[in-house]
Amino acid sequence: MILNDVLPISTLCAGDSIRFTILSSSINIQELQNDPQYGYPYPASSNYHLLYALKLPGSPAVTFQSSTNPNNVDFDINVASTVTQAWLPGTYNVQVFVVSTVPGERYKIVDGNFVIEADLSASAPAFDGRTQNKITYDAICAVMNGQMDGIQEIMISGRSIKKMPFGDLQKARAYFHRLVEKENGINPMKVVKFQFGRYS
Repeated sequence: MILNDVLPISTLCAGDSIRFTILSSSINIQELQNDPQYGYPYPASSNYHLLYALKLPGSPAVTFQSSTNPNNVDFDINVASTVTQAWLPGTYNVQVFVVSTVPGERYKIVDGNFVIEADLSASAPAFDGRTQNKITYDAICAVMNGQMDGIQEIMISGRSIKKMPFGDLQKARAYFHRLVEKENGINPMKVVKFQFGRYS
């Protein structure tokens, strides 16, 4: 089972509604439990529901759950736009569970990643759609080019980029360039951490 089986969208714009139906016959725990007794579907009619947990690193988890489809078997997922408009943009870690009304019965069926995009129609004029790595990379490039005006104060390893020796700025630029490429899927190579040299 993959995340798309129970979450058939991989990207959502904050402020958009979520609405889809998951067939109970697609929820098969056998492959997870490796035991024939778990191979039967978990219909909504038997008081089961799906629980979705989304977690953006550094932010509280977001949860929502299914309701029972009118056929009394399948799972309906409906999340109002007024709920998703409060979701922060970023890549969320997702876990999906089958949960019973019987206390203590719950099964994680799949996990994965889910992207929330910023709602540009509701963004403030000062909205900056860049990632923090891209903001840092751009600031380093600006400082190296002598463009100090308007550059926000960014600290790396406890030192302001405006006060770093040129050699350390070169290292930082290369490091954050690799991070930005990895975020964009251009060069998903392993990024090796580095430490700046000693400061006098």
